[in-house]
Amino acid sequence: MKYIIIEQSNFDDIERIQKEAKVRVETSYKLDQFDNYEQGTFAVLGKQAVQMFCNKYGYTFAGQETMKTDGRTSAEIVPLLTPSYYYDARSKEGGMIEIYSNDKIGFLVKFGGVLLWHYKKNYNSDMRGFLLFNDDTDYNTYLPYGWEEEHPRPNYIGTITDKKIRDWVDWLLARKAAADAARDKANNKVAAFLEKVRSFDVTGCTKHQVTDTRGFFVRNGIKYSYEISSGGHIAEKVEVDYTFSMAHGETLDKYKLMVSGSFR
Repeated sequence: MKYIIIEQSNFDDIERIQKEAKVRVETSYKLDQFDNYEQGTFAVLGKQAVQMFCNKYGYTFAGQETMKTDGRTSAEIVPLLTPSYYYDARSKEGGMIEIYSNDKIGFLVKFGGVLLWHYKKNYNSDMRGFLLFNDDTDYNTYLPYGWEEEHPRPNYIGTITDKKIRDWVDWLLARKAAADAARDKANNKVAAFLEKVRSFDVTGCTKHQVTDTRGFFVRNGIKYSYEISSGGHIAEKVEVDYTFSMAHGETLDKYKLMVSGSFR
């Protein structure tokens, strides 16, 4: 999920985005009764934007989360709220959801221009690890096998220092670069494969289908098929097309025609 970033400079986008969502959903609902709902989540970032949100929408929170620093680091603690909006065309209802005033205002860590999520090592620990904020990279699919074993993640942090947080930023950016490179390689491989498939001469095919994820060709009783799964994995198969009917005793005769290229 990607957050919609809201800061002091674009605070009015909260209302604009909700109004546009209402129009969009109402329009789509008239064409398709199942296309009736939209939901998104804002990331309200920074002390000023968070205060503006509280003032405008009447929320108060149970304090502010934070994290220890050594007092010398250039890392910043950035206040964060993540309210969601929705609109339902069936009930004509919409508004803000998933705002819990009994919770504390959250935070991100900003270092060298990079925003970081944080997570606890375990439930009772103050030691934290980090993730890139608003990063939707599919690491499980694209990160090269064994990459994290060869590049161990940094130690969890209790108190932020420049050295400790820089180690995390460097590691996270390197991991993302490795996953992005693997994704681009897979996408290029799939694009080249689909170009070859789409250029296949279908003259003489009794049936054929080509899509971005699967397809087949049937000619002379032989079926070629492919399927492309996540991560750019391509599975290909050649088999006899059993959709045609053969009378008892004809199989060998049909086989002779197939191998000679004469079967129709």
